[in-house]
Amino acid sequence: MIRVLLIDDHPVIATGLTSLLQEHSLQVAGQAFRPGEILQLVERHKPLVIISEARIQGVDLLGPIADLLQTRNPPAVVIFSCHDELSHVARAAAIGVFEYVLKSSPTRELIDAVRAAASRGAASDSGMIAKARGRMRRPRQQVRDDIPLTRRELQVLQHVAMGLSNREIGTSLDISIETAKEHVQNILRKLDVNDRTQAAVWAVRKSLV
Repeated sequence: MIRVLLIDDHPVIATGLTSLLQEHSLQVAGQAFRPGEILQLVERHKPLVIISEARIQGVDLLGPIADLLQTRNPPAVVIFSCHDELSHVARAAAIGVFEYVLKSSPTRELIDAVRAAASRGAASDSGMIAKARGRMRRPRQQVRDDIPLTRRELQVLQHVAMGLSNREIGTSLDISIETAKEHVQNILRKLDVNDRTQAAVWAVRKSLV
C-alpha cells in the first residue's frame, strides 16, 4: 500500500483528494493544513509520497520541502498546485521535487505521478518538471558572440531568470552556495547590471528564458 501525506490548507480539496486516492488504492496516512505540522507528520506517518501545495496560508513551502528532501531517505514529493508560475516549477525542479501537477490537470496525471514517485521510477518526459529542467539545461548548448558569459554563467543566469535563490541554484547544479553566489556576482558585473531583477530582464531580452 502506497502511503501518502497530503499538504493543503483547503479542507474541501484535501477531502476530495482523499477520496480520489482511496479510489485508486492509495492510502492517505495523514493531512497537514499548516506549515508547522509537516515535519512532525512526516516523522509520525513515514509516507512514501507527499502531495503538497506550493504555498499554504501564504507561506512558500518549497523552502521546507527542500530541507526535507536533503534528509536521509526522504519521501518523494509531488507538487499539486494552482500556481503555474514558471518560477515555482523551476524551483521545484531544482530542489528535487518528483513532479509538478496543476490542479486543473486530469486526475490521471496526479495518480500516475504518485505511483511513479512511490516506485522511484522516472517522471514523465512531458511533465512540468522535465520541461523546466530542459529549459535550465539549454544554455549549455551554445555560447553566442553577443553574450559575454561562460557556459556555466549562462546556466546560472537561466536559473536566476527563473527566480531561483543561490541555494536552489547550488542544489540544481550540484555546486556550493558560495560558488553559486560568486557566479551571480560575476554575471552582474559582466552584464553591468545592479541586481538579479535587471539580470533576469536582460536574459528575457536575449531570449534565454
